[in-house]
Amino acid sequence: MASIYSRSSEEHFQELEYIQRIETAISSSTPEGVKLCVSNSELLELPQSIYELLKVSVHLMAEGKTITLVPVSPQITTTKAAEILNISRPYLTKLLDEGAIPYNLVGTHRRIGLEDVLSYKKRMEEQRKEGLEKLARLSEEYELYNFSYEEDKENITENT
Repeated sequence: MASIYSRSSEEHFQELEYIQRIETAISSSTPEGVKLCVSNSELLELPQSIYELLKVSVHLMAEGKTITLVPVSPQITTTKAAEILNISRPYLTKLLDEGAIPYNLVGTHRRIGLEDVLSYKKRMEEQRKEGLEKLARLSEEYELYNFSYEEDKENITENT
């Protein structure tokens, strides 16, 4: 494929006209109406996300704008991660240093993948739930659910 900088203005103009025709066709269609024809003449339906990306990209190109697609893995700051986990930032830093949650350094700043934070949060919620269930079983086993504070208070007062 030739670089956009090595094309003549006539070639560039023709391409822009063609992109504008594509943009008109896409914008007047529904996601179900836009299909991808692969080399073996098979027609593939586009998922909604690809359709929307194509629609926006072609629209910008039809306006003569250059676009760049950059894959993004959501990275968040330690402050935001601590907020999501409902813990202090120093405690989060300790978890990062212990390797409980993976992170990347951007310069001297730590950046944490949002997926990693949410995964850690889910693990902690599961552990908390298991702990509460165990506590409930022990409470039933030792009949602590019949515990009366007033009776116990009287026993403590009498024994002192």
